[in-house]
Amino acid sequence: MRAFRLVALLLLAGLIAAGTSLAVIGSGRDSTFNAQAALLRQTWQQDIAAGVASSRLTPLEAELRADRPHRAWWASVWWTDDGSVLLARLRRETDQIYATAVADQQEEAQLVLYAWGQEVGANQSYVVVSDPLAVQNAGEQLNGARTPDQYRALSERWQTQLDNVRVQVEAAEQAASLAADVAAAGGPAGLLGEVAPA
Repeated sequence: MRAFRLVALLLLAGLIAAGTSLAVIGSGRDSTFNAQAALLRQTWQQDIAAGVASSRLTPLEAELRADRPHRAWWASVWWTDDGSVLLARLRRETDQIYATAVADQQEEAQLVLYAWGQEVGANQSYVVVSDPLAVQNAGEQLNGARTPDQYRALSERWQTQLDNVRVQVEAAEQAASLAADVAAAGGPAGLLGEVAPA
């Protein structure tokens, strides 16, 4: 009888220890998941602040809310699924979204800079660069940018320069056309003669 009680007590102690171990494991996995999910959300906020469109990251946030293990820390789901696969996939997708945003803005900046260079090169005689510092060392500025917003700022600054060049070229072409018309009429005196009453 004593042996039976001793075996029963040992089994009970074993069950209590196993239950406690499983609860500790579940609690640890729940805490780890929540901490990593908070870091992921923080990364999303930093990416948005750096120029990534929030609409690109919103589906990831929705997926995190929908697919996370929705059980209390003591639930058995934490023994089999710690959520690490979900978090790893969302991190990869976050990195890809950020890299795509950087690449898109970098390409835009390069295209604007290229167009500016083409416009200036084709119309050197007409162009006076109003802000040479905006495009001076453009390659260094382009290489120094790291975030979508930094590339976007370069694009905007260079687009302003490009727009200024286009206005200068149009004004110079109009002035040249007017000068040609005046010359064809025999100069200013010829124009005055055409308008003077007979």
